[in-house]
Amino acid sequence: MNDKLNISVIKGSDTYGNLSKTGLLIIDYKNDKRQILALDAATLWMNNGNIRFKENFVDTVYTLTDKKLIPSIVFNTGKWHWPQRERMDKEHTNERIFIADVSENNTFVFFQCIKGLYSDEPILYNGLFNKETGETKLSKNSDEIQDDLTGFIPFKPLMISSSGEFISLIEAGDILEWIEKHPGINNGDKLTFLNELTEDMNPVIVLVE
Repeated sequence: MNDKLNISVIKGSDTYGNLSKTGLLIIDYKNDKRQILALDAATLWMNNGNIRFKENFVDTVYTLTDKKLIPSIVFNTGKWHWPQRERMDKEHTNERIFIADVSENNTFVFFQCIKGLYSDEPILYNGLFNKETGETKLSKNSDEIQDDLTGFIPFKPLMISSSGEFISLIEAGDILEWIEKHPGINNGDKLTFLNELTEDMNPVIVLVE
């Protein structure tokens, strides 16, 4: 512990996205190094009968078999690549991208990445890769997705389901606060459930095709 300067504990932060959903430690050292430790640092998921595996500071998603790891998805970050051996270096952090979280189905790969991970103002991005077209779309997490069908509260995607739906969670209190600023929005047929919403209810699950 003598070489540690400061330890920050973060959970559920918009700045670090899904990386911090179950807890995140940021450790500063006396030699001007920094380290990120997340409880979900190594991630396993299933897609189309295959077990996928990805760990922090590795730009490759592997398929796990009984004998070996087979590369299945590679994030080509180009000039923004962050070498694993330099994962504690604060220098050039604004010139590097950290792949923070990945979810997948048969058509899409949804991912979150952070530019300037060790800077004072890291920027979180949400990305979507279409396996069929090879197209990748990227947007800042701060740019919420607008609901142009019902006019409901804008949301930020957290992951993608096996059936291809974006999934998000919105706290009931946040929805009620938003409704106060947008009176009459809960009169539509698809939003009548909002009339029964109370602040102590569970978060609302948002599914978008």
